[in-house]
Amino acid sequence: MNIALYGGKFDPPHLGHKLLIDEVLRRLKFIDEVWIIPAKSHPWRKIETSGTCRLQMLLFWESGRVKVLDIDLKRVGETRTIDTIKDLKRLYPENNYFWICGSDTVATFDKWKSFKKLIELMKFYVYPRPGYELTTLPSGFFWIPGMKLPRRDYSSTEIRQALKTKKKIGNFLTPEIYNYILENHLYLA
Repeated sequence: MNIALYGGKFDPPHLGHKLLIDEVLRRLKFIDEVWIIPAKSHPWRKIETSGTCRLQMLLFWESGRVKVLDIDLKRVGETRTIDTIKDLKRLYPENNYFWICGSDTVATFDKWKSFKKLIELMKFYVYPRPGYELTTLPSGFFWIPGMKLPRRDYSSTEIRQALKTKKKIGNFLTPEIYNYILENHLYLA
């Protein structure tokens, strides 16, 4: 199978993430499934919510062609993309893997652990992000065909801040995730 891997903090998972998953399945016809991988840690940014809570929120999106993996959350110690892809290739060697990332990632990709090896192991499909308009992509990176800059820029940071200050968040979260956040008192303090 051809698997698109979508890793991130998802703190919280918002409608921008969901819409991207839908677009990947629609635009990359060769992709059989999208596997969402919440990160255990992030080398440059703090994760505010537990892996368990982020996993539970993402599970609301699991469906026939969308799976949620806890492979990073279960790992002991540091977790990086290179470790994840090596584990997936060992566990499911019959699959072909493709990483989904924003154009902002391309700018910092050389800071990723074993970034040259990652390009050997899989292709990277890129969606545009505001403020990171690129005219060309490095070797191993490909634009998701037909993807345009989003009309609305979704930001987990802004959503967390709005929840903390009890501001309206509009249609940034799916109802199930919004209710989960309220029921579990996440991002409110």
